Amino acid sequence: MGRGDPRHGDPCGRRCGAGRAAGRRRRDAMSAGPHRLDGGGLIDRARPLGFTFDGTPFTGFAGDTLASALLGAGVRVIGRSFKYHRPRGILTAGSEEPNGLVTLGHGARRDPNARATMVELTQGLEAASQNAWPSLGFDLMSFVTGPFGRFLPAGFYYKTFKWPASWWEPVYERIIRAAAGLGAAPQGTDPDRYERIFGHTDVLVVGAGAAGLAAAQAAGEAGLSVTLVDEGDRVGGAILAESGLVDGAAPADRVAAALARLAGLGVRVLTRTTAFGLYDGGSVGLVERVAPGSVEAAREILHVLRTRAIVLATGAIEQPLVFADNDRPGHFTAGAARLYLNRFGVAVGRRIVVATATDAAYATAFDLVAVGLDVPVIADRRVTPPTDLVARARDLGIDVRPATAIHGTRGRSAVAGAEIGPVFGAPSTIECDAIVTSGGFAPAIHLAAQGRERPVWDPETASFRLADSAGPVFVAGAADGRGTLAAAQADGRAVGERVAAVLGRTTARAPAERPAPIAAVPPPAPPSGEDHAFLDFQNDVKVSDVALAAREGYVSVEHMKRYTTLGMAIDQGKTGAVAAIDRLASARGLPIDEVGTTLYRPPYTPVTLGALAGRQVGLHLRPTALVPLHAIHRDRGAVFIRTGAWLRPHFYPRGDEGIVAAALREAQYVREGVGVCDVSTLGKVFVEGPDAAVFLERLYAVRIASLKPGRARYGVMLRDDGHAFDDGIVCRIDASRFYLTTTTAKAGEIEALFAKRLQIDWPELEVAVTWATETFAALAVTGPRAREVVAGLVAEGLDVSDAALPHMSHRLATTRGGIGFRLLRVSFTGERGYELHVPAERATALFAELEAAGKPQGLELFGLEALDVLRLEKGYPAGAEIDGRTTLADLGLDRFAKPGSGHAGAVLARREGLADPLRPAMVGLVAADPTQSFSAGAHLVASADARAPGRSLGWITSVGASPMLGRTIGLGFLADGRARIGGRIFAADPLAGRHVELVVGAPVFHDPEGDRVRG
Repeated sequence: MGRGDPRHGDPCGRRCGAGRAAGRRRRDAMSAGPHRLDGGGLIDRARPLGFTFDGTPFTGFAGDTLASALLGAGVRVIGRSFKYHRPRGILTAGSEEPNGLVTLGHGARRDPNARATMVELTQGLEAASQNAWPSLGFDLMSFVTGPFGRFLPAGFYYKTFKWPASWWEPVYERIIRAAAGLGAAPQGTDPDRYERIFGHTDVLVVGAGAAGLAAAQAAGEAGLSVTLVDEGDRVGGAILAESGLVDGAAPADRVAAALARLAGLGVRVLTRTTAFGLYDGGSVGLVERVAPGSVEAAREILHVLRTRAIVLATGAIEQPLVFADNDRPGHFTAGAARLYLNRFGVAVGRRIVVATATDAAYATAFDLVAVGLDVPVIADRRVTPPTDLVARARDLGIDVRPATAIHGTRGRSAVAGAEIGPVFGAPSTIECDAIVTSGGFAPAIHLAAQGRERPVWDPETASFRLADSAGPVFVAGAADGRGTLAAAQADGRAVGERVAAVLGRTTARAPAERPAPIAAVPPPAPPSGEDHAFLDFQNDVKVSDVALAAREGYVSVEHMKRYTTLGMAIDQGKTGAVAAIDRLASARGLPIDEVGTTLYRPPYTPVTLGALAGRQVGLHLRPTALVPLHAIHRDRGAVFIRTGAWLRPHFYPRGDEGIVAAALREAQYVREGVGVCDVSTLGKVFVEGPDAAVFLERLYAVRIASLKPGRARYGVMLRDDGHAFDDGIVCRIDASRFYLTTTTAKAGEIEALFAKRLQIDWPELEVAVTWATETFAALAVTGPRAREVVAGLVAEGLDVSDAALPHMSHRLATTRGGIGFRLLRVSFTGERGYELHVPAERATALFAELEAAGKPQGLELFGLEALDVLRLEKGYPAGAEIDGRTTLADLGLDRFAKPGSGHAGAVLARREGLADPLRPAMVGLVAADPTQSFSAGAHLVASADARAPGRSLGWITSVGASPMLGRTIGLGFLADGRARIGGRIFAADPLAGRHVELVVGAPVFHDPEGDRVRG
């Protein structure tokens, strides 16, 4: 934000003698395009830049925007409107631009919906028009929407496409989807980098025009840390549109001097930086667009800035006049035309008609005439415009016509004439190639009004303003009705001193008084042709649409906005909202202040998803955690998978094996011999203290107090609402010490839960919790020959027989090489299993000894995919089953639950809905035809007819190829599932085009008695 207000400056456009003479010498001289002046402006004419638009090559200069370069080259039509596909041209010169939307680049770097007014010109820039097919000049859709546009008023989509109902998907939806949208999304992964910076400042000044520069200087002189941001690539705002001297210096020199003073005060200045949102606690979201050719590697930088005070010197947005066919290319706001002339050396036309309801357009007209352009008439809606301006205009040969309105335009794809006449009289046509209008100014208070105080109508300034505030948000300059150069500068200074006083940095003198707001007139009503007078240029909302909304009962300004879509485009109605509210007020017969305005929401202008994400994408989404044996797994050819923050070995392919073949081979090793899996990612925690058993008894649904030292127990925790939360192993070391494991996925949540329970829920318990997830590595050794491997690993004399170390027990052990570790007799595969928990720094040495001990037994590594296959055969639930929607009874684990209500979630677990015996229960599933497969996510239905599957009776959670059964098996949840065991059901998967008959069985496919686990 922060363009300033073109009302400030000398309204008579007086120049110094040298500047006036230079203007005369430039008269009628054009180069580098039919509308590029021979001299003047702040562009670098020694650095021409080649670019293309729709494949046609053009030339601009360093310092140009894409919009100024296209205008200089004589390009009028930039794109097509969203709804009617009418030709659209540049209207403004800033971020409020509703028309000049283009696509930049191609492929993965394609950037749709870029505002040409904000795109800095670079060598080789590729730009393309949007919303036109097959070409910008010949858009077939315009031949449809043109003749039939009257049948497409606001809200037409609510009233059409209803009959016949059978046409909705095959006809209507396809047409709507084909017509919707603007630019095409990029293809492929964005190759650019984005950064994020967190910072703080005492004072943030948004907008570096006259008011912003003055406010930043005042706050800096008070000794405050100040950050000044502006969305433009140059500081100065509308000062850069001035043609004469500003404070005795050329505009660019005046701005350079101000910057030098700010640098001496330590003020941080960020250009190309948009403040897009104000949030709680003084936090502000800023997006900085990195300068083209910068050494900075990032494309955009998101700044999250914490502030003590914010000054909004964001200027005011000039409102174009509303009249018939005002959307025709060649219509510009007066401030934009002046900026293109004096900053970019571009004339918006050769013969230019000016229509206004403000003083601002006069300065533009004077500057246009000064460079030799023809301004035949100024049509002023006011009955008595200022006499000095009228006299000055007539001295320059301009015909000033008070109480006169522009009624419409002539031309095909661009303006070729203007229809001018009395407001209620017949107009006459004046030939011209551009129309410049000024209908008033809307203070850019969007940031302050984002979800906060609603702006109110101020009849003195004829604008919506915010009430004066004691902070921490202050509004200065044209954003608060002080729009002339002198008033904006003085107001910025006064507000900056006021901020310093509020923050305790008082000076010897009292803060200066703020100048009075500048009086203005309300926006004039369109003289005629409301069916062709546009308010929202991008969404094609007309005056007649607002009238229709009022007639149909959408009389609230918020309802009107949504019914007509006015203000819902990329520009958010910045150039049409005030006129629309005025038209709604007129339709309701109310004053505009009673209708009010809409609130605004962030972002102020569009923000790329890349800027919001920063570098937190892909593997950088969160810190990547590596298991202690990562290098060994990598060297053994592991393919890794991300689970939470961890990279885990997924499978170990041989040759050209895919994941299925590799997982089946690895699972077969475990079933027939012995395998080792790295389970270091399990959550690990020591719970100690006099009340450790009481603490765990309250947490787990299983009995903990009866667990004896040296033994382990499968434990399940419930959420407070009674649903299963997590499962793991509880090992009791002695009367007051426990060692627990949790699932990888829930470790972080459980750590937070434990802290909450002890600090908030049960602070009376004397318990110490020590997390050791990264402290210990863990290896699971499992299979029929697992005991032989472990016996060969541990020190001689350590008994690991079934009698000495039965299933669900643990002990401390030492390897023959002297490495200490904790040995758990547990299994997640359905085979005899052991877990070796060792300090992470000794993991590599332990693995070397383990491999040596396992070599005679054929020990092999296996990955997470094989582990999932093995647990699936055994019917052990995992994350897909314990997904936050299931209970112990659903999972078939209710047999483990202790009676009573002494544990978390026990009471709500007995709710009627959760205790319903007909709830979907976990079952095992196999295809009736062993050659068929099915997939997770499919619904379970009773009907054999794929075209009419009926209602869902459940869903499939896990599917895999079983090495023991030689077929696809799965787990799922089926209504009244236990009663359906032995029956048939169908897996309906319409997305995959499959409808497979299944046999329902118990959820245990392998060793249902558990003999292999216990040995």
